[in-house]
Amino acid sequence: MSPPRSKAWNCFKKINGSESICKVCSNIVKYSGNTSNLFKHLKKHSNLPLTATTVDNVTVEIDSSQAILNRHLSELIEPSTSTSSDTSTNLSSEIASSHTLEEEMVDSPLPARLVVKRPIVESFNRASHFQEGGYRHSKITMSLLYFICKDKRPFHVIDGKGFQHLLKELSPSYKIPCATTLEQLLDNKYDVMKQSLKVRLSVVLHVSLTFDVWTETMEEKSFLGITIHFLEKTLEFILSIEDWEIEKDNVVTIVTDNGSNMVSAENKTFTKIDGKSRHIPCFAHTINLVVEVAVNHSSVNNLISMVREIVKWVKRSVKNSDCLRKSQMDTGIPEGSVIK
Repeated sequence: MSPPRSKAWNCFKKINGSESICKVCSNIVKYSGNTSNLFKHLKKHSNLPLTATTVDNVTVEIDSSQAILNRHLSELIEPSTSTSSDTSTNLSSEIASSHTLEEEMVDSPLPARLVVKRPIVESFNRASHFQEGGYRHSKITMSLLYFICKDKRPFHVIDGKGFQHLLKELSPSYKIPCATTLEQLLDNKYDVMKQSLKVRLSVVLHVSLTFDVWTETMEEKSFLGITIHFLEKTLEFILSIEDWEIEKDNVVTIVTDNGSNMVSAENKTFTKIDGKSRHIPCFAHTINLVVEVAVNHSSVNNLISMVREIVKWVKRSVKNSDCLRKSQMDTGIPEGSVIK
């Protein structure tokens, strides 16, 4: 009867007749007929059991191909004195062992925790990507600028504790730029995009313009917004006109609201084509004007006042709200809140 197999082999896998691979750290450990050297190596892992009677279950934390790569990397740093024939034999054994290890990892139950360790060179490359000017750092910074512009957020949104916590969780290695740096980057991005759009607009034959005027209440400033519409592969919205070197003769349609100042500005700026104005009133604004006139009519205004009183009556009492809700359920009407 053969002697019982040492439990140390739960932590190691044989590569050849004199070497084994540690399933915990992927290091190559030599053995010669006994397991004393294996147990000596296990003592380096303080989080593992250290005796032959207690080493039963060890989480496999690295695959076989990584182990072989690490070994050859160490051989490049410290050249081996073995002959070429020995190297060829060992490499063949490693490849065969690699195939066996991979089959064992697929067939064995999933470990509670699977950690994939990367080579040192790859780890340094990944770290450099997150340094200022690195690929990942630039990608995240550009995405941050897109978030600020698209959602109309202030630059100092990055100073928020919650926002910083979010970025730290998503990318711990990323260093968030300050608000001043983001402003400078956005200015640079604007200059690049402006030149790119000028090139695109230079080949456009016909465009349509939409004008709008609004006032920022807090700053007490008025703004004139000009949107340029043109057909290309996609429909782009670009602010400005003369700054983009667009010829007036190329403009075929101008859409504005029904304000007399906007209509007058269009008539004074653009000449008519074949006796017809290029101006088209905004359809949404026209509908809004119709509604405003309708609600100011005495009969409609009285009806609206009655509905408002009903809404107030329902909202003032929980009992009244429950009665309305029950009535909705009884008649099969979907339950919803009362809108004033």
